Amino acid sequence: MYLVDTNVLSMGAPGHREGAAALAGWLDARSDDLFLSTVTVAEIGDGIAKLRRSGGLVRADRLDDWLDVVLHLY
Repeated sequence: MYLVDTNVLSMGAPGHREGAAALAGWLDARSDDLFLSTVTVAEIGDGIAKLRRSGGLVRADRLDDWLDVVLHLY
């Protein structure tokens, strides 16, 4: 069983290239044993909200869509 931390999950976010392919493979191989904390989801949601307030609307929308997919998977 693994609890996926915010920094690990964020590596798979749109626009984050470094290590994304290797991470995706690792996550896929262990998908039945991965869990998210509500704190992680809240931290990512907070980051998206801050980005939106600072004017990064397009990126915030992309991240919001990505977070919806992540929540669906977990």
